[in-house]
Amino acid sequence: MPAVRVPRRFIMAPLHVESRREINSKRPAYEELKKIMHGWVRHSYGGVGFFDFLERHRISRKTSYGVVIDTDVIAENVYHPVLGELCQTLYSAYAAENPNATRAAQRESLILVKQLTSLGFGVGIQNSTKREQEVFVRTALNAGAKRIGVNTSKVELPGELKKFVFGTTWARDQYVKIGGRKETPKVDLVSLLEGKRFGEGGSMVQIGPKEFAIEEKLIRDPRVAVYTKKGFRFQLMPKGAIFDQPLSDLFGTKVYTTAPHLDMTIGAIPDRKIVATDPHYFRENKLVIEQLRRNFGVSIVEVPESEADRCPQNFLPLGKGRVLVDSGAQNFIHKLQNAGATVIPTEVPLNALLSIKGGLHCLFNEH
Repeated sequence: MPAVRVPRRFIMAPLHVESRREINSKRPAYEELKKIMHGWVRHSYGGVGFFDFLERHRISRKTSYGVVIDTDVIAENVYHPVLGELCQTLYSAYAAENPNATRAAQRESLILVKQLTSLGFGVGIQNSTKREQEVFVRTALNAGAKRIGVNTSKVELPGELKKFVFGTTWARDQYVKIGGRKETPKVDLVSLLEGKRFGEGGSMVQIGPKEFAIEEKLIRDPRVAVYTKKGFRFQLMPKGAIFDQPLSDLFGTKVYTTAPHLDMTIGAIPDRKIVATDPHYFRENKLVIEQLRRNFGVSIVEVPESEADRCPQNFLPLGKGRVLVDSGAQNFIHKLQNAGATVIPTEVPLNALLSIKGGLHCLFNEH
């Protein structure tokens, strides 16, 4: 069996840093949005509650663990003659970040840089031409990162669609290393809509030397067939849902949203053949998880219900059975250790990182 490559260096993309003045200017708008959305929950729509109204239009569903909002359905209806205005507001709320949490998330990421360098890993911070991101680059350099000459890129969307796309360019999503080759996703609208995004790191989780769990939509990318002929194996995985802290704050109730990437619902330590899964994802996709276990001989570790809202399965494999895990998920850490992993807890609990729609695995990529 070929060995799993051990990373020696990680890279990260620069986060957007706003000034205190910019953050303070956003607080009133954020609080106003919270009042609007709390009002939605309190009032009826056509004689039914707000979330019942959303469920009628396939935008949400109620579960034992909270309300799940399907962000894909929101995006499909932003120009709907009846639902359009509501969906545009919902999408704006989904994109919103709590101004009080963004700075905390950035501080956590810088502590992670220091911890990785203290463990002997190099950390490269990518160049940026944007002033707000250059501020983060300088702070990352002070934390021990080294500047590298790679500019980040995003999908360029036409016209009105741009205002419905948000977020950070995570380093993990820029490429995947497979069979010694760096595969990058196709950066265009057609590939985005057709699912031809093979190489987007959040959509692919390596579970063994030549085995990957991938999002179902990636089967449309012809590169899957190419690598299958070379002896690589792929398990198609359905989309799940993860706890959404910003939307939960805005609605005043526990809200989950469809996960933007597979690595938000499962994580893997490929050289130990361990796969960790969100508990709700596990229960709703038991047959697929069992197929993954049977076909690839992996051990399944379920995140405890009490820690599911932290998404600790979005961890960072370090090679040789080691993995960097959110120290705020102690019960999950014990389960991983019992499964045979060498767990290194983060120096601080990652209480804010998810507020910017990403986690530990999203933040870093192998260089």
